[in-house]
Amino acid sequence: MHKKYGKDGFVALSVSLDEIAESRGEVDAFLAKKQATMTNLISEGKQDEWYKNLGIDAVPCVYVFNQENRFVKKLVGEKVDYKVIDAEVAKMLKK
Repeated sequence: MHKKYGKDGFVALSVSLDEIAESRGEVDAFLAKKQATMTNLISEGKQDEWYKNLGIDAVPCVYVFNQENRFVKKLVGEKVDYKVIDAEVAKMLKK
């Protein structure tokens, strides 16, 4: 979606919650394999704390915000359906 909608103002950001110090290389390799070009951050601290603070119990977790930076939708685990997210993003970008 970052490649598809980036020219329209869409911004994708990924955050890895991995606790492993070497995870930056692993995350970068995974994103390169997927040809992902968005910004990726790696969290600091305990993974369990992030899960608790974000209110998630599984990965992936996707938060969708609109152009005014207002929260629109949160999908977690099995509920992450990229077709649904794509449709939501397309709809918002048309406004």
